[in-house]
Parts: sequence; structure tokens; C-alpha cells
Amino acid sequence: MSYKFEIRGENNLVITDTTIVDSVDTIVLDMPKVDVYYRAKELKDGTIFLYDKNSVNASASGVLTTPLANCINDLDVAFTKESFIAWVYSKKLGFKTATGGSVADKNGFVDYNDLATATTPINIISDTWTDIPNDTLGAFTNTSYLPDGVTTLINSANGYLDFSELTLGSDVLIRIDFVINPNTNNSLLETRYILGQGAGEYSLPVRSRRLDSGSGINYSSEKGSFYIYMGDINTLGGVGKLQVRLSTNGVLINNGVAIKIYKK
Repeated sequence: MSYKFEIRGENNLVITDTTIVDSVDTIVLDMPKVDVYYRAKELKDGTIFLYDKNSVNASASGVLTTPLANCINDLDVAFTKESFIAWVYSKKLGFKTATGGSVADKNGFVDYNDLATATTPINIISDTWTDIPNDTLGAFTNTSYLPDGVTTLINSANGYLDFSELTLGSDVLIRIDFVINPNTNNSLLETRYILGQGAGEYSLPVRSRRLDSGSGINYSSEKGSFYIYMGDINTLGGVGKLQVRLSTNGVLINNGVAIKIYKK
């Protein structure tokens, strides 16, 4: 089986099965190109998942799922992950012009409020990087304003950020909100994000500060925004793992994270 991706009549995405000859049955998909887009989560695993952008739930609106290895472009060249993304951008799949609709629905925000640490704070061991997950079960979680085609920005299985429903070129601004209580005055607090996947994981420092107003008291995290962009598949398909390190023992309550999303 070989699926060929083409734009016909300038505006329609047409996918044909090249193993079928001289029959209308060769057409696997024919729909306006502005209404269809791919999801990075599946592409990372070698599968092309196309969905209808007009649906509220991308996961339930799939119009085609097929192995990337079975697909070719309009020049009969086999796709790689990178060349498929480049083809999507060059053909402007999912892109609406000013007269065809607004691009404002590409932007949005989400607020994930943690519940577990409100009653069971995380124990911080001195000089040890500690993961800070988010269960999203808090009363103030707000997912009503995610961009079109994005159903979540967090992996409920581990509580880490998950960017796989975004697209290359997208970026986010993150506001971290936690409270930490150190056992010793003048301790050093460091915060970072672990991004990427597998051997490609890398860290981005967020900020560091001295907690010098006393021990055994609560300090709030600084509420400035932190910028992350989806510049490659490694970042797009990886996690966003919040970690802290404290120079003394302490406890931490994760209030949550608010994220402004700019989807490309």
C-alpha cells in the first residue's frame, strides 16, 4: 500500500491509494485543506494522524491514520518525519486566510491546578533535583480556552507537560506557581525544566534565588513567565518536566501552572 498526498484544485487535500488503478476507489481522502491537520504525537511514533480541525475533540475526529512509511508526496518521494512537516507547511494545511476564518483560534491558555500536594506536600531533599508533577485535579483547573486542535498540554499519567498536540514553530509562556518551605535560612532555590526525549533530553534553567527571610516559613515562587518554543521534533514530542533543587531539606506545595499558548 502506498498513499499519495496531493493538493488538487489549489484547495483540496486528496490522498490516493496508488495500488488501485483506474477507479474512483483510489481516493482515500478528499477534503478542503484548511479543514485538516496532523498531530505531532502520532508522527513522533511514525504514524500520520489527520483530523478535522472543525471538531472540538481532535482525538475523536480523525479522518486518516496510516504509517508514515506508506506515504509519498506529490512527486512520488517517500516522506520522512521532517519532510512531511515541511510539506504540510508548504501546502498550508489547516491554514485559514483572513477571508476564510480567523487565526485567533490558534492562540489560547490553560491553567492546571494541582490537588495532591495541597494535603501531601513534596519532600525536598537537600542538593537533589526533585520532580514537581501536576495532577490537574485542583478546583481551579481551567481547560476551556485551549487553541483549536489541542485537547491537553499535560500527560495525566505522569503529571508533566506534553507539547505533542502543538506544531513546530509554536511557543508557550509558562507561569509557575508553588510554595516552598526550607528547613534552613538563606538556602538556595533553583528551578528548571527538563525538555526533549530520550538521549535528546536537555535542561533549561528557569531562575534561582536565596530564601533569606528565615527558615520554616513559606516562600512563593516568582511568578514571571518562562519561554519555551517548539523548534524541533525533540522538544515537540518530549516532556516539560518541572524540577527544583534546594540547598537544604524542605517541603513544597505545587499550586499549579498557567500556560499561554501560541500555536503555529
